[in-house]
Amino acid sequence: MTLGHRVVILRHGTIEQAAPPLDLYRAPVNRFVAEFLGSPGHQHLARAPGRNRDGRGRRARAAVSAEQRARLARLAQFHVGVRPSTFD
Repeated sequence: MTLGHRVVILRHGTIEQAAPPLDLYRAPVNRFVAEFLGSPGHQHLARAPGRNRDGRGRRARAAVSAEQRARLARLAQFHVGVRPSTFD
């Protein structure tokens, strides 16, 4: 991947994402692309927006914009993808 300027990820003949290699790795458009790249690949956690059983709001230690938070709040469930290599 380091030799190409642009990489195309295909699934069953359909383009999932076409982008420079680092963009594919850092910002995959979907779970398929995220799991396709890296070793080990993304770890996925299913989460639902809302509150914990004790009534406190859930918090994540991640940079999430106000727009992204608003979109996530409207979903019944979402997945969080984490690459193990991002942790020290």
